[in-house]
Amino acid sequence: MLYSLLTLFVFLAISVGSVESGLEKITPNMDMASRTLGKGPFTTLCRIHFPLLRPALVAGSILVFVDTMKELPATLILRPFNFETLATFVYQYASDELLMECAPAALTIVFAGILPVILLNAAIDNKS
Repeated sequence: MLYSLLTLFVFLAISVGSVESGLEKITPNMDMASRTLGKGPFTTLCRIHFPLLRPALVAGSILVFVDTMKELPATLILRPFNFETLATFVYQYASDELLMECAPAALTIVFAGILPVILLNAAIDNKS
């Protein structure tokens, strides 16, 4: 139980940091301008805040996805019995020194983790 809470806080810290950087773009003047135009809080949230936060939310989601893909200790402790993930599959075969058998799964983890990072990097480069 304690380990799962610690894991939650680790991943929460990653996502909160991303969302905080997105929230810095939203100034109180934007809310005031929306109120001046007669828009309510919900409309302001949907039309101003969410579009401005979308890149930060996507970036935070990608970072949490990549971190959870490679998180082996949490997977080993929290997984149900007779349930294998790529990380536990690679760990089992690597600990048995069957490196040829675990190589495709290990490469899958690497590619599944690096592809979102490459896409995120390309999106950041296109904005600059």
